[in-house]
Parts: sequence; C-alpha cells; structure tokens
Amino acid sequence: MSNPDRPFGWRKRIGLLSPTVIETAAYDFYRLAPDGVSMCATTSNIEHWSRANFEQHVLDPIVTAVRYLASRHVDYIIHTGMPVVTTRGKGFEDELVKQIEDATGLPATTSIRSAIRALAHLGVRNVAVVTPYPQELHQSALAFLAASGFRVVSDHTMDVVFKRLQDVTPAQISRPPRAFWLQHRRRMASISPAISGRGRTPRR
Repeated sequence: MSNPDRPFGWRKRIGLLSPTVIETAAYDFYRLAPDGVSMCATTSNIEHWSRANFEQHVLDPIVTAVRYLASRHVDYIIHTGMPVVTTRGKGFEDELVKQIEDATGLPATTSIRSAIRALAHLGVRNVAVVTPYPQELHQSALAFLAASGFRVVSDHTMDVVFKRLQDVTPAQISRPPRAFWLQHRRRMASISPAISGRGRTPRR
C-alpha cells in the first residue's frame, strides 16, 4: 500500500463470493492487483463436491450473499467456483450474472465467464485442462468449454478430496500439462505459433 492515508481499496473494491475458504485466491489476487484495488470476499462454506451441496450453500442464498457484499460498498462482484456453473450447463453463467446484477445494481461476472472471455481475447481455441474435481464435475467443465467454442486437446483430473485441496502442491498441478507439452510440443507449436515464442504477441 503506497499511501497510508488512503483506505485499502481506494481505487476499486472487488467483491468476491467464494464457494469455500479464501486461501490461495487472496494470495494470487494481491500478486496481480494494482495498488488501491482490494478484494472484499465472503464464503459460502460448501462441504464437498456435490451439485446438491452447491445449490444449498451457494445458489439458494446467493441473493442474500451478494446484497451483503453490496452493503460493503464494493464496485464489482465476482462469483467464483467453476463447478457451480458448469454443472448447470452453458448459459447458466449469464443467468447467474443477471441475478447478481438485478439484486445489487452492480456489474458482475463469474470466474469461468471471465476465463473464457480472456482466452477468446487472446485468440486461444485449443486448451489443455487440469482440474482437482471428481470425474462427473470434470466432465461438466469439459462440456462447458466445448459448448463455449474451445477444443480440449488434453485433460486430467486429480480427483482431490474436497477438504484436502490445500495439500495439492504447485508441482502436482503442473505435472500433467508439462507432460502433455513435452509429448506434443511440435504439434502444439504448429497449431499456435505464439506458444513457441513465434507469431503474434497478445495485445496489452
């Protein structure tokens, strides 16, 4: 924080609704956020990987949760937790965003919608997917990406017990995509020259 006389989120306050504890997300956010942009987060405290559990803890009380975030004078609201959206199918992200915006009067998004828009902006169409989810949720993510116009060239699920997510190491996460890259790097470079350091540079 560059100026101690300013409040923490003096530039913008991002309201975040997380399905579970806020641990690595906060660390990653503040590595990237500009000075004066803060995260104001709350959690839905889901218990395990389950569509019914998502509905009970995230979707049913979502209007109350986002109105609370709005009462803390945030400028924008992000709903995170990809499986909450992907298990409902393509199009549900827009329904959820509309529900949040109608309830609060604030602009909003979901993590999966933002990720898809970012990939599209960069011209990415071929993706490799690694998730911690059980197979049913993992398949919902693949179907959602395919319905969004992406080609999944490789996928891997780690099938992590929900309340042991914190034990997964960065090395474990990076191992499957690294193995895929080493096996297919020549073909991938021909599909997307930017991957190999050639071709166009993404716009800044």
